[in-house]
Amino acid sequence: MKYQLIHQVPSETDDSTFFDFVRNAWEESRYDIVAFSSAYATNERTSKFLSLFFYYALYNGFWLIGLDDYFTQPSALERLSTIPNSTLRVSKPSKSRKRIFHPKILFMGDSEDPTNCSLIVGSSNLTLRGLKRNIEASGILYSESEDDSINLTNFWARYWAIGEPLTAAYLGSYKNRYEIQKAKRRRAGLGIVDDAGVEEQAVAEQPPGE
Repeated sequence: MKYQLIHQVPSETDDSTFFDFVRNAWEESRYDIVAFSSAYATNERTSKFLSLFFYYALYNGFWLIGLDDYFTQPSALERLSTIPNSTLRVSKPSKSRKRIFHPKILFMGDSEDPTNCSLIVGSSNLTLRGLKRNIEASGILYSESEDDSINLTNFWARYWAIGEPLTAAYLGSYKNRYEIQKAKRRRAGLGIVDDAGVEEQAVAEQPPGE
């Protein structure tokens, strides 16, 4: 199995981004299956990220989004739930706060050649900072055999099984809770101003030691 390290360290001399890497990998390998897990998602970046996969017809899409701390924007969930040939699952907020959903995983595959697939594990969320602005690090594994493809697929499947379908009733409840938490963050001086504000708040509100 081949591997490659992916860096995103924005500077005047290096404008490489996770977003650009994924775009190039998708186009060069002619993938048509995508599966992505993100701890948080914002609507603007969700729409931008999705644009990567529609130049070639998307055969299947799988989206697994975390809802802990109510940082994920409801509009991002609505956008993901309307994509043709796609399935959305969510990891609902942890009641105990003893654990939160935090994996960032991207699987890309080929419906006609199961051995043509890859898996990225890294730190980028489905947000502006995660895809373009933050200092992020990831690694990609490329399948070179049937056994490789099975291992990569099974790795993704373990996390996919954690998710639950997003029902209209739960989305309505989540919207209400999101607005309440957003108002609290604003009163505390941590309000979401735009797409770029999500990760800073996530870090600020982590319990000590996490």
